[in-house]
Amino acid sequence: WWPSTRDVQRGRAEMLREFDRPQNLPLAEFVRLAHKSRQQIYKDIAARRLLALDVGRRGQRIPDWQLTPPGLQLTRAVLLASEDLDSWTVYRALAEPSEALGGQAPAASVHRGNVDATTRVVLASLGGQNAERGGAHA
Repeated sequence: WWPSTRDVQRGRAEMLREFDRPQNLPLAEFVRLAHKSRQQIYKDIAARRLLALDVGRRGQRIPDWQLTPPGLQLTRAVLLASEDLDSWTVYRALAEPSEALGGQAPAASVHRGNVDATTRVVLASLGGQNAERGGAHA
């Protein structure tokens, strides 16, 4: 199966809508709120310690849930356990509602007491192999 031009355009439009959501902060705003240097943020993105979204020349956006310790811990655990997945796939697994979490998104429902359990739910949604690999890290 090959996507039609219309399917590709629809997918691109959806990606741009998601990219522009208020919780996805421009890099400069995230730098300011995280109290880190731009260079440190770039290093964290490159090392997969921070999830960033990119749609080409529009720059990068960073989901704001990574400004909280549980949100950052969840994101890092998922990134570590899913090195072969692109940032958009990881983002969707963290941002979209999950039946296993009562219809809440993992990033919205994570707190200090449930990071490990939420990590397991996200990794299971990404596939059994990632869930098995991530279990030891989470």
